[in-house]
Amino acid sequence: MDLKGLFDKYIENQNKLSTLKDAYLKQGLINQEILGEMVSIATLQRSLFEENETILNDTVYYYKKNKDEINDEVFKNLQGFANRLALLLNQKDTAIAFIIHELLLDYAYQKKNKDYIVQEAYYKGTILLYLDSELYLEEARETFCLVKAFKDDYFDLKRESRSLFNRAYANIYVTYCLTDFSNYQDIFLVSEEIYNFWMDERVQMNDLDFPFYRWIFLMKNNTLDIISTDIYDQGIEKKYVDYVLDCANEVYNHARTLVKDTSLPVEGICQFYYYAAKYYAKELSLKELLEKTELLTYPLPEDRYSFESRTRTIQISAFYIRFLDKMADKPKAHKLINETIKRVKNYISEMPFSNQERQISRDIESFINIVADKIDEKEAFKLILELTVYCHFPTYVHITMVANIALTILKYAINEIPNYFVGMQGINSVKDVFSYSHRLVDITYNASLLHDVGKFYCLDYIGNFGRKLTEREFNIIKSHPERGYALLKKAKIDEKYIEASLYHHIWYDGTNGYPKNKSIDNLLTKPIIDIISISDAIDAGTDTIGRPYAKGKTLDSLLDEFEAEAGTRYSSELVALLRMKDLNRELKELITIERENISIRTHKNFTSK
Repeated sequence: MDLKGLFDKYIENQNKLSTLKDAYLKQGLINQEILGEMVSIATLQRSLFEENETILNDTVYYYKKNKDEINDEVFKNLQGFANRLALLLNQKDTAIAFIIHELLLDYAYQKKNKDYIVQEAYYKGTILLYLDSELYLEEARETFCLVKAFKDDYFDLKRESRSLFNRAYANIYVTYCLTDFSNYQDIFLVSEEIYNFWMDERVQMNDLDFPFYRWIFLMKNNTLDIISTDIYDQGIEKKYVDYVLDCANEVYNHARTLVKDTSLPVEGICQFYYYAAKYYAKELSLKELLEKTELLTYPLPEDRYSFESRTRTIQISAFYIRFLDKMADKPKAHKLINETIKRVKNYISEMPFSNQERQISRDIESFINIVADKIDEKEAFKLILELTVYCHFPTYVHITMVANIALTILKYAINEIPNYFVGMQGINSVKDVFSYSHRLVDITYNASLLHDVGKFYCLDYIGNFGRKLTEREFNIIKSHPERGYALLKKAKIDEKYIEASLYHHIWYDGTNGYPKNKSIDNLLTKPIIDIISISDAIDAGTDTIGRPYAKGKTLDSLLDEFEAEAGTRYSSELVALLRMKDLNRELKELITIERENISIRTHKNFTSK
């Protein structure tokens, strides 16, 4: 088997797919040109998708089933391929790299090769953090801790393995910094343990070229993330406050040294952490902190969309809003909070599409989580939509389609099966159904727009990477209902609008779907959730433009599938309704003409940025 040739071809295909992804985002195309390019690109993507699946089946998945055929040569080939996937493709295909490293870690234990074990434990743990630092955090920590078993064998390891050992050791601390800071004492204990190991004279003398002090500095930098939490408001021991202030001083002074000119502004986040640490140590007043932080919330004039500018405008603005909320003058605080949010929204809306999609889930997550509960429901509703699904091309098209499909089904359901809605909020009879139809429309429309807000946390996996999702990627996708619901709940959005976000992937009869162990009984909005669930499936199943990994089906063939699952996955009454001639005709217009129109409008909106 020519492993290298197959791996080269896979990398080539992935690079082609990466180029194709944004190929249709050109200005000046007429409507039919836009559609034609979208369809032709989707067709080519499907072709590359199929070839990639064949390559994976012949290589990675083959060895997963035939582990006894792995030898040292295969080990090196697979490890090299995994590293190329993680690095050369800008970490966009790490799930396959994870499968490889998991496989090779098993091989390393079988061979009892300490160097292999250390290497593969480091790679596996690191990729787990990249895949999803929230979902796989504990597993990543456990994987890094495998390295600690070789602490007594440290001097027997090869030079490369010792370097990865130290990186894995440091990443144990990183995993603690990503957890709930309410156990902050544990974080400092782990830091002390690692520090003592690195300060051991034998370790220092054995690896003179390893930058121990740089890693200690990075650990102190990670420690400053504690400032971005609410732990200080809950009370924190003074010795830890002083330690964080010491860390902030070192990081701040180091940043000033790097720019070699103390008159120049240092990296914004370093300055913010420095000022915040001084505030918590009671060396700076809230007024002084706000004055200094506000200056750090603007992008750099020379490069408006650089990493530094994004950090300042989005992340530091979120911290600024948190401290504004501490002001005694609440009217003034509210005014400043709204002005800052408006400025951040304008910045993001003007951000070039290529930058925006790549960074949205990383840069905007903390901003939304910090500010969502500091504004009223209407403002939060708009903010969440504008900074999540409205900023992501495929998700925006999808939620718009689902809303249109759901409203169309709702119109017919009210007239044909009004009993379906009796029992909802304030609806006690068929007469009420017609009297309060405007309420049903309101709930259906807004719930449809919000149902996939949790996809915000999974944007890296919606594009699919030109192959089938791995089990772990699918688990990340399946986490979007709970994540979206949690965000909407924190923002205090009315329950009638957000239940669909949590329950739209649970089967009609509650026997299957996700998230698990969530009861759908006695939900006042269940009829609306049923409509959104089936509308979601209609858009996903018939899409021939936005889902290059699967060819869209006809509505009639999809309805045959619905009928096979009527009463279990889908509502029998709604499935029967879909066969109505007039409704069927309207839905077919929606999934063809209207989807094309929505895609064109969205394309023009995104290319105008």
